[in-house]
Parts: sequence; C-alpha cells; structure tokens
Amino acid sequence: MSDFLRKDILNFISGLSLLFILSIFENIKHGFLAAQLSDFISKNDLFRNLLFLILIFFTLEVSGVTISNNKIENKVVLSIILYIFVLLFSKQTIYFSLFQLLIFFTMYGIYYYLTNDDEENVEHVDVKGNDTYYNTLYVLTGLLLFSTLVGFMFYYLKQREDKGENFTILKFLFKARDKTQK
Repeated sequence: MSDFLRKDILNFISGLSLLFILSIFENIKHGFLAAQLSDFISKNDLFRNLLFLILIFFTLEVSGVTISNNKIENKVVLSIILYIFVLLFSKQTIYFSLFQLLIFFTMYGIYYYLTNDDEENVEHVDVKGNDTYYNTLYVLTGLLLFSTLVGFMFYYLKQREDKGENFTILKFLFKARDKTQK
C-alpha cells in the first residue's frame, strides 16, 4: 500500500474529527457568541452555511492537515467535500447517525493507534503489520460513506413525503432543522 493512500486515509479521519468538533460547536454556539450575532447566524441560512464552510477551511489550515502539494486550491476542494459530507450527515434519521458515529469512533481508535508515538509500544510502527489496520480503515470509510448516502436518501424521501407540496430541495439541504423536527 502506498504512502500516498496511507496519508489520505489518515487525513480523512483527521478531517472527520474536526467536523465532529465543529458540529458540536455549531450546537453550543449560543453560549459563546454575542446574542445578536448568534441570532443572525440562526436566522440567516446562507450566512450560516457559508460560515461553516469557512470554519472547515480554517480548521484544516490551522490543524496542519497535509494535502497533496499543500496548495490552497486543494484545501478549498477538501473543505467543500467535507462540507458536503456534513450536509449529507446532518440530514438523516437517528439510527443512521448513531451507526455512523459508531463507525467513526472505531475509525478514530484505529487512527489513534496508528499515529500514536508512544515510545514504549513501538510494534505498531511496523509498516507490514499495519496493512490490516489500513485495509480496515478503507472498509470502514466505504461503509461510512455508503451509510451516509443511504441515510440521506431515506431522510430525503421521508421529508418529501411528509412535506408534500411545501417541500423544496434548497430548504431541505440548507435550512437549519427545527429542534422539534424528527
């Protein structure tokens, strides 16, 4: 397995970790931001989505995630891909979300094992022995992406049926969900 693929999967997991932290911040921002700014963000869907995309970009920039050639265009593209993933992830039922969180925490455990620089436990540094872990990460990544798409489709069809004539794809994708919405 090439070093390029190994770095890509590790960067993907780092990006997911950052998204998880950002989504937690998104849910608790009301306690940390000025009241008027928090209200403005909550009521303005376009600004909220643009701000989240920018937060993803700057988080990638600050975190030191290395991307091929480390060009700004590549980071912008990765930010957009992660933003799309967040959109898909945020539009699904609780069962799919919980299943995906379980997959993510498993992936992060493997990621932590592979990137931990514990000097006392050097056996995980052996490259040949890590192929199984990297293959597991690729399978889990595929499962995560597939379940995200399936969960999104289930939720999309459910919302389209429930809303009937009032359903629009733009509101479905970019409007904040009501806290009472199921």
